[in-house]
Amino acid sequence: MPEPSNRLSPRTRPSRARGEADDAGETVDAAPGDGSGALGSTLDANPGADPDAEAEPAPGASLDFVDGGPPAGYDSQETLEAPPESTIEGIELMGSPPRRVGPGATLGGYRIDRRLGAGGMGEVFLAQRLSDQRRFALKVLSQTHAARLYRFKREFRALADVRHDNLVALEELVVMPDGRAFFTMEVVEGVAFVDYVRQGVGNGQLPNLVRLNRALRQLITGVRHLHRAGFVHRDLKPSNVLITREGRVVILDFGLISELAQPSHPSSDEGMTRDGQIMGTPAYMAPEQAGEANHGPPVDYYAVGVMLFECLTGTLPFRGQILDILIDKRHGSVPSLRERLHESAPSSKTFEALEDLCRRALSPAPGERPKAEAWLAALGVAGSPSPASASAPRAASGNQAPFVGREAELAVLRDALATIRSRLEPVAVHIRGDSGLGKSALVLRFLDQARAEAPGLAVLRGRCLERESVPYKGIDAVVDALAVY
Repeated sequence: MPEPSNRLSPRTRPSRARGEADDAGETVDAAPGDGSGALGSTLDANPGADPDAEAEPAPGASLDFVDGGPPAGYDSQETLEAPPESTIEGIELMGSPPRRVGPGATLGGYRIDRRLGAGGMGEVFLAQRLSDQRRFALKVLSQTHAARLYRFKREFRALADVRHDNLVALEELVVMPDGRAFFTMEVVEGVAFVDYVRQGVGNGQLPNLVRLNRALRQLITGVRHLHRAGFVHRDLKPSNVLITREGRVVILDFGLISELAQPSHPSSDEGMTRDGQIMGTPAYMAPEQAGEANHGPPVDYYAVGVMLFECLTGTLPFRGQILDILIDKRHGSVPSLRERLHESAPSSKTFEALEDLCRRALSPAPGERPKAEAWLAALGVAGSPSPASASAPRAASGNQAPFVGREAELAVLRDALATIRSRLEPVAVHIRGDSGLGKSALVLRFLDQARAEAPGLAVLRGRCLERESVPYKGIDAVVDALAVY
């Protein structure tokens, strides 16, 4: 079963309910992973403070920096799910029986109106919040299984603070006392990307290129903002990109989202066993997703290239059984767009630019795929800023501002860690300062240095989010992070 989406459709054919087969490929699912750290003597992060007036770390408190392959017989359009008995570092995690909810039921302050779709992780409902009657899409985890609950919460937390017109807005995460979990998000009424672009045009015929260009600009802008925030989607495909009646492109379904790895900072996927499983939708996934551990932004631009090929021709560039597709993607040649088009299909400078983008995006070498700026330049919007409604992007690996000074503060943190390692005693270091003074940058710098000196160092990170109602609040994420060690 594919992952559920939150979509409502104003049209019958182009939009698909989340329980139906996706004729452009479905998700190959694997168990999630997220190794995420946080320290909390008193350390004032105010840069105006006297650097010589350091507080000695007091031992006796806790260290908490506050602030392989698919089964035979499946093709690229079928979903492969990790079984509920997935393992984390060899520990068997059995799931409890699913607790069903349905129309008319009340769940955590929301009244369920109707079911929108279902998938391997759970179901999505249209719901009303009882306190103000606002409508939301409510995604319910169908089975309280440790690995799935972990990934479910991670899906919400990854994008809780990332806002952009072209990314679905997440609202609230709730884990109830009885173990049921759900999160809410905006309701998106729209149709799948390729259906919107082609509008019923037959295979081999070009769609309206103005419509395609307009939609593709928004898609690339949303993907770029996601990458700047430090994340990779890893499962972009037409059914995960909806376009509303007003023409707004919305990216959703972040079940396979991954953090971009930092220098000397492991990916958040590290530590979770996968038993050789691949993650993604074979028809749209980049060839490196079938084997390599770390996936960067090029995997998302590869998926966009597949979608562009499908938009232009009406067909997927690679077809067949999963294994055949993956081999062709890695070792075969990039299919020719023109060979899939009728001889009568017109050519133009716009088409030639899109054809070049598509060819480069489908390269088996990640470094040869165009980046966001190259896409936008070819689409005529080079250098355009993100929309005003977008959240400020987080610096990703390789784009961080240089870290200057703070040696006194770093020395306090290093002394605290040395005390823990030598005495095997907990230490708490509280870092205080106004917003924007660099508390997070200080902690990240220290953690990078600590990991470089001690590669096996385990770092757990917890954070209190206003829009979460979960047991233990900020400690909940720390408990979850223990699963990867």
